[in-house]
Formats: sequence, C-alpha cells, structure tokens
Amino acid sequence: MPQVQAELTVTVNSVVGRWTFVSENQPPASRCRLAVAATLRSAPRSGSFLGALARNGSGGSGDEKRERLELEVDVGADGTLRASGESRFHFLRCGTKYKLTLEVSEWRGGAGEPSTAPDVGSVLAKTELDATTASCPPGIDPQVWRQLKEMHPVYVGPEHELGEWLAKDPQDFVWAWQPNFSLMRSLWLNACFTLPNEESPIAQCPNPLKRYCLDLTTTDHWLRGKKVKRHKNDFILTVNKDYPGTFMRCRKLHEDEDRGCWITKDLVEALDSCRREDNELKVYSIELWEKSTGNLAAAIMSFSVGDIFHDYTTACMLRDERSPGAILSKVTGHLLRECGYTLWYWGFKNPYMAEYDERYGGISLDNQAFWPRWRVAREKVGTCDLASRIPPGGLDLATL
Repeated sequence: MPQVQAELTVTVNSVVGRWTFVSENQPPASRCRLAVAATLRSAPRSGSFLGALARNGSGGSGDEKRERLELEVDVGADGTLRASGESRFHFLRCGTKYKLTLEVSEWRGGAGEPSTAPDVGSVLAKTELDATTASCPPGIDPQVWRQLKEMHPVYVGPEHELGEWLAKDPQDFVWAWQPNFSLMRSLWLNACFTLPNEESPIAQCPNPLKRYCLDLTTTDHWLRGKKVKRHKNDFILTVNKDYPGTFMRCRKLHEDEDRGCWITKDLVEALDSCRREDNELKVYSIELWEKSTGNLAAAIMSFSVGDIFHDYTTACMLRDERSPGAILSKVTGHLLRECGYTLWYWGFKNPYMAEYDERYGGISLDNQAFWPRWRVAREKVGTCDLASRIPPGGLDLATL
C-alpha cells in the first residue's frame, strides 16, 4: 500500500513538512505523475495583527493555507516509486496549534500544466500531523517578544531556512534579533539588507514589496550626460582601495547629516569578511577620487549576486557644480554593463530617482517579477566581477 510520511520543523512563525512518498509494485522503469496537496489549518482566533497576517496569507481562506506540487517521478528497476519534497508555510501566528494534512494523488495533467480538480485522480496516500508554533523565539525574553511581535510583525532568525518564501512577506521589512554573521549573510543572499542599530538588539531588514531597479540591458546612455562629459577628466575611480575606511567615511557623513547610524563596526567587519573570502557574494566599495587633491569625492557601497548588482549606501563627500556623486553613478552604470550585469537594485524608490526612469532603465519590480531574476542570478556564481574591470592603480575616467 502506498505510504506518505513526513517530519516537521516548527519555528515561532513557520511550519515546514519534509515528506516522502513510497509506492511499491509499480511497472519497473515507468514514469508516474503525482499531485501533492498540503493544507495547514488552525483553530479560529482573532484580535492580533499577526492573526490578520495569517488569515490573509497566500492560499486558502481564514486560518487555512494550501500548497500544491506536481511531480513526474521515475519508477525504479525494482518497481518502487519514491518521491520526496517539502511543503512550507510561513507568516504564521506564534503559540498556535496547527494541523498539516498531506495528500498524494494521481496527476492526470499534461507535462508542465498546473493541476486542477479534474486533473487529480484518487488519493493514493494521506497523512496528518499536529504542530504548535513556538510561543517565543529562542534568545528573546517572552515579555519583550509580546511587545515586539505587534510592532514588528515578521521575525526571522537563525532557526529559519531563508529562501524565496520571503517574496510572500506582506510587509516591506523583516527583522532579526542580534543577527550573527551567518544570518546576515543569508539575508543578503536573499535580497534583504540589514540595518543594525548599536543602541538596539533589533536589526530591521528591508524586503520591499516593490523594488526600484535599473535594467542595465536597455540603455547605453551612461556616459552621454553633460556633466560626465565635461568633468570626468577630473577623477579617478578605484574599487576596494580601502573598503573598511570608505565605509566608515560613509558613516561619518551619515552622522553629520543626521541620517542615522546603521553602519556599525560589526556590519562593516561582516561585509569586509565576505569581500575577502566569499565567492557567491561579491562585496565592493567604489571610490571616486579628485585628481587635483587626492581627496575622496564620492563612494558607492555595494555587493553583487551573479549578474545582479545591489548598492546599500552612497555618499558624496565633495559637493560642487560638477556633481561627483552623479558622475560616479553614471560611470558605475557604464562599467556594470561592460562587466555583464543585467540589473542594478537600488531598494525603495526615492523622488530623486525619477530622472533614471526613462534614460537609464528605471523600473519598479514587484516580488513576482524580481524574485525569479534573483533566483537565476544566484545560479550564476562568478559570472560578473566589477573589480576585474578596474586596473590596479585605478581607472582614470579620462580614458572612457
């Protein structure tokens, strides 16, 4: 008789079921199509913001969430069919009892076609498991947690396996409690930057519902601006000449302008460690230097994943009629295109970015459009490297 078995991993706001289906006495070396339906239900509950998130989450209605997966599986030479997978449910209520139901059915749809009710045949195997989400994340005082969960709904911690499910976050931010290096790196690799605070254990992590990006495949106008043409000869560009020092210069400018101080020593050290040792996450400080004085004029702090480039802060230390910050942005866009990058992710859209909409490929991508591109980019490890484009002594912009 076919059987489906599952093991659960439960956190304060997620339930993940890892399941295995086995059916014997099948035609050897044949192929079977299966539809796996996972349903997570909880008892009704009202009155909390997290409850509203759970009730209005993806799939199902009320306190019910659904996932469906279609598979084509080869039967072994011994006539045994084995299939395994995961069903993930996130953005749940803490301290809540849930029941996970898994049903494996025959799938009669065509290859690549989504299953619908008429395409699903008889149920081959079914199992139900009970799960209770934790009442509080590890390491956080329960009284503190009761306050935080209302102010900051979507928590992530080291107990989570981060992934594309973050695209279904109903908020513009997630947050972490005293994130260590491993968690910060995982957040960065999943398109969530970290904004720590030296005066608080909470790190806010932007996860925008709409992300402003520049499509680098649509324009080559980067060096055509009047100020670029007129003043580029005044500057030299370097990459990672002094990553920690440049980052701290950005911090000082932020403090002088009262723009917050999320640039902490731990954050600088963590990103610098990735710069020196990480091949999947390439970290850069792009520095623009004034030739006549040798002074730092502007900087872009950034990292890239595959062919997507993401800057997390910019700073203009020298402000005059030449607009060094704008020159650095335009030259960087040109260099990114030359290196094969296809998308430059800027984060939330600010009013000043409107000038980049028409001439420089500016677009706002929702998560349905952004995350598939990010997923593909993560598979392109080592394909693009801005640092490889810059000569050892720096790039004299007069040569462009």
